[in-house]
Order: sequence, then structure tokens, then C-alpha cells
Amino acid sequence: MDIRDPANLARILARHGSAAGTSLDCFGTPEDPEDFMYFTVLEDRLHIDIQRVRVEVGSFHFRFTLQRQSAQVVVTRTPSNVEGTHKRIRAELGDDHAKDRIGVPFHTLSDDEEEWVATALQTFAADWMRPAAPSA
Repeated sequence: MDIRDPANLARILARHGSAAGTSLDCFGTPEDPEDFMYFTVLEDRLHIDIQRVRVEVGSFHFRFTLQRQSAQVVVTRTPSNVEGTHKRIRAELGDDHAKDRIGVPFHTLSDDEEEWVATALQTFAADWMRPAAPSA
């Protein structure tokens, strides 16, 4: 799924967006039945909260934000919690995943992070974007 598809984001915002934010969650993905993702859909953006564990590196909580700007979708990654050895995290993943970067938004995503967001959007679509069942 193209994570930067403005039409897809527009459909999500139109169906679930609200000023206060609509909170939705998804438990389980095709890749991992234990995976948990939390979504907040506002009028103008979608937040996806995901936790990932990198074996022997650390545990990471990210907030990915998808927001339309002009005719494109801008995706940012903001670390919200990092657990692990600071030195090992910097050595394995670089400075932008370090503990002192919690709360700092980044506009670049790794290939893995692009895949996580795509999987989250696919799961969201399967769980929350199905057509309404016809009334009997």
C-alpha cells in the first residue's frame, strides 16, 4: 500500500476524522498476530502508534503521522519512548533513534518503517474501512 497516497488518506479522514480525534485500535497483522497498533484520526491527520522491539538493541514506541500538505502526504516519525542501552541504540540505528530524540519528529523513514506504516494502513483498511453492512 502506498503510504503517501492522498486519496487513501482523504478516505480515512472523511470516514473517521474528528476535531477531538477518533481512537481506533487493531490487534494482529498478517505478519504478527500479536502486533498491536493504535490509531488516532483527526480532521487533518492520522496518527499511528506502534511499538517495535529490535532484538539486542531496544524497544521503541513510535508515532507516525500522515498529513496532507497540498497534493501530497507527508509522513513523520516521532519516537515516544525508547528502552535499551543508549550506546547500543546509537551504534545500531544512529542518532535519530536515540533516547535524547524522544519527541523530535523526523521526516525520513527507513525501509522497515515504511513497511510498518504500509502494514498498519492495510490492517486499518481491513478493520475499519469496510463498507457498512446493508440493513435488513
